[in-house]
Amino acid sequence: MDPLLQGAFATGYERLAAWADLLDEINVYPIADADTGRNLMISLAPLHRMDGSAETTVRKLLLSATGNSGNIASGFFAGFVAENPSNDIYQATRVGRSRAWQALADPKPGTMLTVFDELLNHIEKLSSAPSAATFPTLLDQLEKAVHSTSETLPALKAAGVVDSGALGMFIFMEGFFSRLAGRPDVFRPITEIFN
Repeated sequence: MDPLLQGAFATGYERLAAWADLLDEINVYPIADADTGRNLMISLAPLHRMDGSAETTVRKLLLSATGNSGNIASGFFAGFVAENPSNDIYQATRVGRSRAWQALADPKPGTMLTVFDELLNHIEKLSSAPSAATFPTLLDQLEKAVHSTSETLPALKAAGVVDSGALGMFIFMEGFFSRLAGRPDVFRPITEIFN
């Protein structure tokens, strides 16, 4: 796999890991069991050190999937990695999004699935992977998708939070695409974006 892509996965994972405790704190949907951050860290650990083929990484993702959020995220990234985003990021995102929606028996919008939908919509409009010029627009769209989760799911609105899985995927994607766009150290504190 392309070293830049491997670095992007590592940056996304490290960014996610840094905010895992916050994700656990705001976890109220579908059950307030305070484990989204931990489950995402366990489930996506194969992306941190990709030490084999894409097939090996996909297998590890599927075997490590933990909890609802972990199964959805692992489904997305298994499809994304299997399609080699270096060759065609739109196709990889399309397949990943499809697999994410199939990961649970009763998938719901207003979760990380909404972030994957918006990611696909945005990438579909581009002719290539997000660049330094288009990266800010992508982040704005993903941020709006995360904010929309509290309007979609009444439990989130009542608790005054966004969906923890959706926020986790925003954090991962911010790190991932910032590395691809050549801006790996330009991050706003998550608590300033989603207060």
